[in-house]
Parts: sequence; C-alpha cells; structure tokens
Amino acid sequence: MGWREKLDFGWTLLKARTLGEIRPIFVQISVTNRCNARCNYCNYRERYADELSAKELFHIIDQLAELGTKRIFLWGGEPLIRDDIAQIINYIRQKGIHCGLNSNGYLVPKKIDAIKNLNQLTLSVDGDKQAHDANREPGSYDKVMRAVKVARAAGIPLYTCVPLTKNNVSDYQIDYVLDEAEKYGYSVGIIILKHPTEISRNAWKFMASDAQIRHTLRKVIREKKKGRPLHFSTLSYCDSLAWPDYSVERIMADEETPPLAGRRPVASGDDYADNRSVRGPKCWAGRLYFLIDTNGDVYPCAASTIGKMRHINALDVGVERAVEYVSKHKCRACFTPCRIEYNYLLSLNPRVLLNLDRSYYEKGY
Repeated sequence: MGWREKLDFGWTLLKARTLGEIRPIFVQISVTNRCNARCNYCNYRERYADELSAKELFHIIDQLAELGTKRIFLWGGEPLIRDDIAQIINYIRQKGIHCGLNSNGYLVPKKIDAIKNLNQLTLSVDGDKQAHDANREPGSYDKVMRAVKVARAAGIPLYTCVPLTKNNVSDYQIDYVLDEAEKYGYSVGIIILKHPTEISRNAWKFMASDAQIRHTLRKVIREKKKGRPLHFSTLSYCDSLAWPDYSVERIMADEETPPLAGRRPVASGDDYADNRSVRGPKCWAGRLYFLIDTNGDVYPCAASTIGKMRHINALDVGVERAVEYVSKHKCRACFTPCRIEYNYLLSLNPRVLLNLDRSYYEKGY
C-alpha cells in the first residue's frame, strides 16, 4: 500500500469512525460456488449453482465505489473458474479499489495473465506435502506450490492462509510453512478451522483439540516475535490464544454462552468486545466490512455467517440499504485471528497499524 493509498484509506476510516457511519470499507465478494478441487473439509461446491453475471457484479462494484470501498477480495468456490475473472479484477482496479483474490492455485499457471493486475493473491500452503494433501486432496500440494512459483515469478504480491487442523498442529509444520514463505518471499496468516457450517459440514473430522491449537498458537507467537513472516500481529494471535473454548466460534449479544460464563474480564474500553468475557477488539463486521454472497445476498462477515445471520440481497434493495440492514446483527466476538486483526485495524490500534506497515504483505515481498 503506497502512502497516497494509506492516506486515502486512513481518511475514509477516520471519517466513518468519527461520524459513526456504516460504510463498506472492506468487502468480500463470492463470485462462484463452482470449484475444481475436492478439499476434504469443504462442501462449498455443493451449494446453489446461481452466480452473479459480470454486469450484475459491475453494478454492485459501482455502488461500492460510491460508498467509499477501499478493498475488495474475490473468493468462492474457485474464482479462477470464471472465464470473465480478468474483466472483474480489472474493473475493480479501474475504480481505484485494491483487489485481492483467494484461490486453490490449480488454475494460476494457466490464468497468470488474467490475474496480473491483482494487488494480492491468497493461496493456502497448509504444511508439507503429507499434511497439505491430508487437509485437501491428493496432488493438491504440488499444484499449489506450482502456483506459488508462477505467481512469484510474475511479481504478484502473495499471501498464504493456513487453517490449523489435526494434520498440521505441530512445531514442525509451522516451521515448514514459514521456511517456505521465507524461501519464496511471502507472508503467512495462521487461522483456525471452524466447526461445521453450511460450507464445511465435514470440518469436525479435521478439528484439532483445544490443547493442540493453544500449543501451536504459542509457537506462532514465538516465531512472530522472532520476526518471521507471519502476517497478523502478535496481539491478534494472543487474543485468539485467550479464547476459552474453540468449540464456541462466536459470542452473540442476546445469548448466554455457558463455556464462557463467569470468565474474568481481561480487557475493557471502547476498542474491545462488547461482551467482556473475552479478550479482543470491538467487532466492526457489518459496520465497516461486509460479505456479498454468490447470489448477491449481503452478510456482516465471513463465510461461516452465511445462513446464520440476517441478510438481504443487494440486487433487490441496493448496496447502501443492504449494508444498513445487516449492520444490526448481534455478533460481538469470535476467535478467528484474521477477523481479530481486521477489528484491531479498524479500531486504529497502534500496535496493529505498526505491524501492518512492517508486514511482508504490505511490502509486496
């Protein structure tokens, strides 16, 4: 992110925070449910076949640009399956919006020219070949490593997302993914596999135990302090580590959460979660960042909220009315490091802002 882009982003965020605006600064758009992989814990390809046309997407992107959106991330399914993915990427960039894309990597070598205008490509390298293929499918490791090499050769800023599962919760696997990141020059985001949702009904078979997750997060924190290429801040990983029970993915304002009841508050202040039973920043999902599903439905947050939180279709009511509607959700906190990082960033936490400035991802390594 150049200094002009940082100033523009900072001004938009400060204005929204100061005026209490609901503004889609960050937006994820799912452009397809189709996928050419058969990852073991994902059922995304079994969802509905309908997807927005390029014309419909452009109409939504126009509205997002008018509302001050600064970053759009394309995902699916597998976004590169779309024949018009280059036009979608280029349209977003023409609007002056940062564009990222999540991919399994299978089609990256074939479509490298289509994605050369990306600001960020996100792939997943879940560990060594055995661990990665156990998480996903046989042969997937070789395909994603080919994508890593092709993307780096093309100069596309690269970032990897690593979900912790029973197959990669070990010091060896964390060292492996960090060694590969240093070898090829990209940063790593460690997340935690969520419990079954509409798109991950088999996830329970791959869940690591709480003890395994905590052990691995402590390892991640140690490596982050050494300066290794971990994208999220130490603060976000510490908050994720402090989560009391990983079988409870989020805390809602209108319900009791027995595993968390009675926990002594560890943080207070306006920048922290409304529910004081957990450590973490205030949630800005549905206020400053949003998700648009494949059919145009708008949700407050990431894929695990699909079908679980209030939503409305942007094509039916327009983006501005849709984001206003979903802003009234009741989620207050979750354990996901990437969402914690987003929330700290949008809370203007100085430690996280400093981490962002120093990160491999922002430097485009």
